[in-house]
Formats: sequence, structure tokens, C-alpha cells
Amino acid sequence: MSLLDDMKNDKKTLLTMVMAVREMAAGLGLDTDDLCRLALEHSSEVDKRQAEIEKIFGTHELPPLGDLLRQPSADSAELIEWRLREQMLRFRLNHPDALVTYFDGRVDYSDGFIRFILERLDLWEFSHERFCEQVEVPYQTLCSWIKEQSSTG
Repeated sequence: MSLLDDMKNDKKTLLTMVMAVREMAAGLGLDTDDLCRLALEHSSEVDKRQAEIEKIFGTHELPPLGDLLRQPSADSAELIEWRLREQMLRFRLNHPDALVTYFDGRVDYSDGFIRFILERLDLWEFSHERFCEQVEVPYQTLCSWIKEQSSTG
């Protein structure tokens, strides 16, 4: 069953999509009223984009929920990524001020968070791009931290 079919037939899938859109809109500083106003202002563009998105959703399938919940095998690269994500999330839970995201999308990182990330990078055996995906830090930001670290240390 395609993602589009799931959204049409499964209330939980539809609710998940709505919640994701709301979260993304909030990240842009928009609320539901703003979205409705923008939709009216740009209705022909929105209609075209909606058709494109529905076409894409019709070609993609969601994996069974059990696949999403499975733990990675002990000898896989996936386990290394899993552990890195867990370390990063635990750090952020223990240090709520580790990063601050502003309405304009700008993010400020604490010195402690930067040190934490660079220490994990020293142990990382895969690409920097892959590392950035796991710790949710933009690649260019990581590169600037590495450059700054090499110039001061």
C-alpha cells in the first residue's frame, strides 16, 4: 500500500502527516491561520504542488511498523549510528541549553555541545556527511567547527 493510500485509509498515518506539517510550519514561524492565508494567496501554485506531492506519495510505501521498531544487529554500522544518536540525544536531554533554535532557522550551539560533537567525530569511522546526519548538525557548521578547532589547537 502506498503512502497516499495509507493517508487516505489510516487515520494514524494521516494524523502523523498533519503533525509533521504543523511542526515544520512552526519551525518557519507559521500557524494554521498563516498556512490557510498562504494557500489562498497562492492557490494555483499550491494545487500544482499538491498534485506533484500526491503523485510521489502514490509511489512510496511505508515499511511495516515492526521494521521501524527493530533494533540493529550488534555487528553493523547501523548500531554505531544508533549509539551515536543515543549519545547525542542524551547529551541534549541533560543540557537543554546545548542548542537554541530561533524562529528564523538560525541555531546557536553551546561550547560544551561543540566539544561533545568534535570528541565523537574523532572516534567516527565513516564520512563527515554521515556523521552530520546522525548528530543533526549541518555539514557546513561541522566544517567550521573543525577549522576553528585546528586553528586554535
